[in-house]
This record gives sequence, structure tokens and C-alpha cells, in this order.
Amino acid sequence: MAIRISERDQRAIALGAIAVVAILAYYFGGRWLGEWQTTRAQLRALRAQLAKVEEWTSVLFRNAFNEQLNRAGIKAKSLDYQASRKAVSGSYKTLRLQCKARCQLAQVLDLLARLPENKYFVGVEELQIRPDSRNRQEVDIVLTLSTFARLPGAKAGVGL
Repeated sequence: MAIRISERDQRAIALGAIAVVAILAYYFGGRWLGEWQTTRAQLRALRAQLAKVEEWTSVLFRNAFNEQLNRAGIKAKSLDYQASRKAVSGSYKTLRLQCKARCQLAQVLDLLARLPENKYFVGVEELQIRPDSRNRQEVDIVLTLSTFARLPGAKAGVGL
């Protein structure tokens, strides 16, 4: 036997079902929303911390290389960053540091042997050695090194 429900009762049942769904969505959705907001806040804090660390990469690279120059006994005439030509990936670029100095050939070889000790060092982009016309052991060098640096405004964790 089928029970006939009036149109008014059907509307009341539909409104009751909608109210139950709304109450459940508010109860469980509020929890999920709170957890999501907490997770997003933690992610923002970690990204800000990572940006500070990556911001210092260029300074740390230069300081570490300067220390290596001092250990090798080389006094740099200039130590400057060069313009980067292209991005390595979506969020990183190569940062090139050029050093011009006058020193002994043995000092240059010692420096080149110790470059991998620098944890920020990626590679030697250019090395020019010009011997002095009077003293063949004295050389003028132009050494360009590279490291990676995050592009301004790039999202952390994207790319490399």
C-alpha cells in the first residue's frame, strides 16, 4: 500500500533534508576549513623562512668564495656579480660572480682545486689566465663562477 504525501509535506521533507545537509556541512566543513587555514598559515611561514634563506644565498656564496681566495693567498682586485642571461628553470636563475686578481700560478691552481669545498659553488663559467711579460709565474686571472638563486616573486619549491 502506497502512502500518499501531500505537496506541503514533500516541501517540509525537502527543507528538513536541506537543513540536515547544511548542519552537517557547517559542522564538518568548519573543522576542515580551520585545518586548511592552519595549514596555509604554516605554509606561508615556511615560504617566508625559505625566502630569507635563499635571499642570503648570493651573500653566502660571495663570502665563502672570498674566504677561499684568502686561503689561497689571492687578493682580488674586483669581485662583482655579472648579469644573468637566462633562467635555469621556472623559478631559479644562475648567479655569476666574477673575480679579477693578480697572483702566482700555483695559487690559482690551489684555488681551483678547493672550489668544490664551497657548498654554493655550481661551476666555473669562465677562466682567463694571462701571464705577466716580466715574471712568468705572476698571472692576471679573470674567474667567473656560478651558483643558483631564486628569482624574485617565484614560488618556493617550483623548478629545481
